[in-house]
Amino acid sequence: SCSCSCSCSRRRVGVASSSSSLKASSSSSLSSSHARRSFIFVPYGAPLQASVPTITCDGLVPGAALQLTHWTNNDTPEELYADTSTEIAFNFLKSSKYAERYEKAGVVNNHYDGDGVFSAFALLEPEKALQHEELLTAAAAVGDFGESPSEEAVKLNAAIETIGAQHDDDEMAYEHAFRLLPKMLDNLDAFSDLYEASWDAINDGYRALHSGKVTIELCGDVAIVREPCDAARLAPEALHRGLCELGADGLSAKACQRIVRARRTSHSDEYLMEVEKPGHGWVKRLARRQTIMDADGGEMAETLNRAFDLGDTFQPGGEGGLVALCKTATGVRGVTPLDVADFIREHKL
Repeated sequence: SCSCSCSCSRRRVGVASSSSSLKASSSSSLSSSHARRSFIFVPYGAPLQASVPTITCDGLVPGAALQLTHWTNNDTPEELYADTSTEIAFNFLKSSKYAERYEKAGVVNNHYDGDGVFSAFALLEPEKALQHEELLTAAAAVGDFGESPSEEAVKLNAAIETIGAQHDDDEMAYEHAFRLLPKMLDNLDAFSDLYEASWDAINDGYRALHSGKVTIELCGDVAIVREPCDAARLAPEALHRGLCELGADGLSAKACQRIVRARRTSHSDEYLMEVEKPGHGWVKRLARRQTIMDADGGEMAETLNRAFDLGDTFQPGGEGGLVALCKTATGVRGVTPLDVADFIREHKL
């Protein structure tokens, strides 16, 4: 799943390692009394080679017998489907339909991120995972959607992301995460060195919102985030908390469809702007959260440039990773964030 750095952008998959099987009962120190499945890391784009039935968990790996993923174009069984791959994995654990066939399956993934770690861990160590289902599910939503369901979930996902950043090889990152995750679930505070930097940055965002330094307002189903030129970019988790307070988060009936981030330049009447989807907007198939209209960032940029006579100021992309749509390349005068938000709302861009 997508992670957060991902909220949005994924860490690059390490392609140096070959497909291999990591037994859950090996040196990873996992409780293995009920672990019959093995983990198989397949570098992104590499062929799957396995002698046992396989479950592709989070990443969409061609050739797996069963898909438990929310990635685009998935064939995850409807009765198991949920918004994150971790939720899907827990639905699998609670279903008797697949138990016998996949009790010794290989659990496959092709990238490293929080949702990937948590969903694979659930299948490898079901007893331990089920004891912490709420936390693991919440942490997956932090990583893939930039949500802020609880302080503990935000910290757990941050710790898992830090482990990923410590390795150039995703397979080694998985080994490291599987070794530490059971201990984190028992005593997360003992791993503050892995989450404190990220937690501090997210907390700065919470404080900026509560102090009014950063503001969020709604223009119909478009949220406008106003950030001063001297403030760090508002963390997705802080943005999500602000949307929750406005009743415009993904689980709300009035979920916003677009976000316009606006930052004043050194000129008081000039703005840099970005347009993006909310954090869960990259997922095409959703069970609980509101579906987000798809859009092409390049086409949106062209439409906004024509509408406001801005030449090629708006360009596709942005800092939002998988949810980015378009951004201004230079500061804009004479067009306000409200103008842009109102146009997007009116024309359903």
